[in-house]
Amino acid sequence: MQDKIDFSLETLGEQLIPVAYVLGSDDRKVFITTKMITFTLSNGELFFIDKGFRFDGSSIPRIFWWFVPRLDDRILGSLIHDMMYHSDYKRKQLGDKKAKELADKEMLYWWNAQLPKRKRINKMMYLFVKYFGWRIFRRTKD
Repeated sequence: MQDKIDFSLETLGEQLIPVAYVLGSDDRKVFITTKMITFTLSNGELFFIDKGFRFDGSSIPRIFWWFVPRLDDRILGSLIHDMMYHSDYKRKQLGDKKAKELADKEMLYWWNAQLPKRKRINKMMYLFVKYFGWRIFRRTKD
């Protein structure tokens, strides 16, 4: 059994995403990675997510779940985005604004790769994260 999974646009759809659905500390269901995952980001850099990382899928208010489900094929973009926020990816090199912008754009990149026929909805969700994600981004800062 393989201990890690590698994802890139070329392998998208060929492998299952190694996550499990578990109950979080606040009684909300969350995902947890069951293997280490390596991604080739849109800029060609490798990005690693350790086994055991917890994330909530797409952070969509419950009232909108009928229109945009929290759990769908956007899971890879949401996973990468959450880990970038959590790990302060490139925050020291780029500063707060550009690091958040990088994470948000990478999320949109993967959402569009997974759901190319839903680019309008992806863009609407991206704009929501872009303008309202600061609360979460600030909270993760050391």
